[in-house]
Amino acid sequence: HDPVRVAEEMAVLDNLSGGRTLFGFGRGAATVEYDGFRIPMDEARPRFEEAAKIVIKALSNERFSYDGKFFKIPEMSIRPRPISHPEKRLYASSVSPESAEIMANLGIGVLIVPQKDWDTTVADVERYRKTATAQGFTPKPPISLINVSVRESGDEAKEDAQMYMG
Repeated sequence: HDPVRVAEEMAVLDNLSGGRTLFGFGRGAATVEYDGFRIPMDEARPRFEEAAKIVIKALSNERFSYDGKFFKIPEMSIRPRPISHPEKRLYASSVSPESAEIMANLGIGVLIVPQKDWDTTVADVERYRKTATAQGFTPKPPISLINVSVRESGDEAKEDAQMYMG
């Protein structure tokens, strides 16, 4: 996605919600997603980092520019301007250990997506907190995604969970 467009859409939602929205985003993880957009998968992480920096600059500065590897943005301003500080309410999924450090360096909170064991998840959150503190950011409490399957019986719920969430 074009990070300037993303920032503008976030600003619109910030205005419509009266400044109450939490924003979550991620880089995408499936090769098929990148193939469809004709972007090499090995560019996923650095593209995400650049895009996140641009979104933060666009939301937090009246005017901004950016000269990176993937995005070259002349001095401009997004419209509408956000009414609050949505850049302070950004969260991003953190599945890999590197992602936790990237989010901490950017001042973004982490979304915990249940794709690994709990001990590894706890270690990643601790790495996030340590890195954020070292960068001078107060670590945000993580937000966790929890999948729930409800059916008439426990066996049916487990079966659905395996089919749709497995």
